[in-house]
Amino acid sequence: MRQWGCCPNFISYSEVIIGLVGAEGRMQDVEILVNDMIQDGHGLDSTLYSSLIQAYCVNGDVRKAAGLFKEMIDEGLVIKKDCFNVFVKESCVKGLVHEAENLFVQMRNSCPAFDVETYRSALNEYLIGNSGS
Repeated sequence: MRQWGCCPNFISYSEVIIGLVGAEGRMQDVEILVNDMIQDGHGLDSTLYSSLIQAYCVNGDVRKAAGLFKEMIDEGLVIKKDCFNVFVKESCVKGLVHEAENLFVQMRNSCPAFDVETYRSALNEYLIGNSGS
C-alpha cells in the first residue's frame, strides 16, 4: 500500500487481508500483510484471527491455525463457534484429533464467554463422526 502513497490503518489492512484469505494461493501475501500490520502497530481482532484460522484450515495448515487460536486465547479474545467448528473438522480430517482436544481444554480454561456445552457438542460430533474412519 505504501508504494501507492497510502499509509494503511487497521481498517485498510483488515479489508485487504480478509479479501485475500478467500483467494486461492494467496496465504503468503496474507502473511506478509499481517506482519506489516503488526509492525505498524496494529493488532489483530477476533474477526481477523477467525478469518486467518479458517483460511489456514481450508488450505490444510491446521498447525498454523492452532497457533493462531493459542494467540487468541493468550490475548483473551472470544473465539467464534463457526471458526472452532472449521478447526475441529479439519483437524479430524488431517488426523490431528489431539490438536482439537488440546485447544478445547485451553479454551475451556481461559476463554471469555466460552459456552462449554456448545463447543463440547461440536467437538463430540466430529470426534464421534470420525472414530470409525
